[in-house]
Amino acid sequence: MENVNPLVSVIMPVYNTAPEYLEEACQSILGQSFPDLELVIIDDGSTKRETIDCIGRLVVLDKVKVIRNITNRGIPYSLNCAINESSGIYIARMDSDDIAFPKRLEMQVKYMCNHPEVCLTATRMIYFWNDPNGKETYRYLKKSDPKINDIRMLYENVGYPHPTWMIRSSFLQESNISYRDTYSEDYAFLTDCILAGGRMCLIDEVLLKYRISDAQFSKVEFDKHSDAQCEISYYRIRNTFCSLTDDECKAISQFGCKKTDYDSKVYISGIQKIMIENRYKKVFDSRLLKKELLYAWYHKYKEIFKENHPCKQVLIYTIIAIINVFPRLLREKVISACQRKSI
Repeated sequence: MENVNPLVSVIMPVYNTAPEYLEEACQSILGQSFPDLELVIIDDGSTKRETIDCIGRLVVLDKVKVIRNITNRGIPYSLNCAINESSGIYIARMDSDDIAFPKRLEMQVKYMCNHPEVCLTATRMIYFWNDPNGKETYRYLKKSDPKINDIRMLYENVGYPHPTWMIRSSFLQESNISYRDTYSEDYAFLTDCILAGGRMCLIDEVLLKYRISDAQFSKVEFDKHSDAQCEISYYRIRNTFCSLTDDECKAISQFGCKKTDYDSKVYISGIQKIMIENRYKKVFDSRLLKKELLYAWYHKYKEIFKENHPCKQVLIYTIIAIINVFPRLLREKVISACQRKSI
């Protein structure tokens, strides 16, 4: 029997999205140059009549499948439901108010087919919004080095825009990975993929228009995302570099946020242990790792100084880090700690 399952399942959570935005987002998927797809819409308990009516019009279209949550359950829950209902070999993410370029899926599928070792691809994107006069305005993101992004992913959610992902469904099944019910769920998802041995790639093409809405995070929500990012970063560091103490892992995890909870010696010691252990494990390019960690420390040092924390000897410890004295002093301790962890 011929396999009728689509090659790509595009999952799209919806909650009270404006109908004109939702229709534009859906048409940008249904009009893709790559036709072998299904669009899985998960209505996360929408309460606006116009959104519900719009979804009702979409459900009758070919290639569209709609799932409904009785109440608003949030993005992680909705995405997991959509993945469970997906039939595709590849699962692509799409937000309900963005616009995919016509060749987005075609280019991602081609890359995934040619690189079976890759579990997830993302693409570059542009931000767009309407100015007060209704004119569409754009902002392009600066290109960045993927190797640097991979290092910064230790303590920061960078490099792989969530709305552009395409994921190999077999990898999720084999690794038992799903979205965690947490803030910064995309960062947690990427971290779980990395720790499961997954390889990721950013396709260097702009293939999505990301809509900036009027809604902004409140300070409370921003703080929750920041706290979640630190917890996820700590989990990654703890499971990657075994020679660090618990406090050192937590200190390094704060490089991606404004927290400064530790003495400068803890930050510097954590940096140096990561650099030493990386020489043996070869997780990252050693030269780039040193550069990025010291750059992150420089900004953290400025925060410590600005907040008037006790920072006696901060400067001298920074100099010691730069001239690489600590690695010679800590090398034996790091090797010993790694050996103990492996026993």
